[in-house]
Amino acid sequence: MRGPAEAAGNLEAVLYALEAKLQRPETRRDGSSVGELLDDDFREFGASGKVWTKPEILSSLEGEAPKRITMAQFCVQPVSREAALVTYRATVTQDEGAPVESLRSSLWAFKEARWRMLFHQGTLAG
Repeated sequence: MRGPAEAAGNLEAVLYALEAKLQRPETRRDGSSVGELLDDDFREFGASGKVWTKPEILSSLEGEAPKRITMAQFCVQPVSREAALVTYRATVTQDEGAPVESLRSSLWAFKEARWRMLFHQGTLAG
């Protein structure tokens, strides 16, 4: 992956692709794939109010039922040359259940020659 100085348009494409990769069922079932995308110091504030660490996320995804996640209103705000804030609206559909919408934010950092997610938060949208 290119360095942290990507042009704004390319940075958005890179981070969109990484967010989308994390949402694919085949990635979510593969702990090593998810582990490569999350920083060791990763934290998530879940929509449920639970705080998740990287090991907890990896463990929880092992038994997760497949779900379809779509993104809208995707926005990237560079914070520095090596960090960017991503925000978007997610719609999650699982089995025959009603879709659930949430507002999402992720903090990505360019570390060890690649982008890694440091922080993620999901908040249920009304």
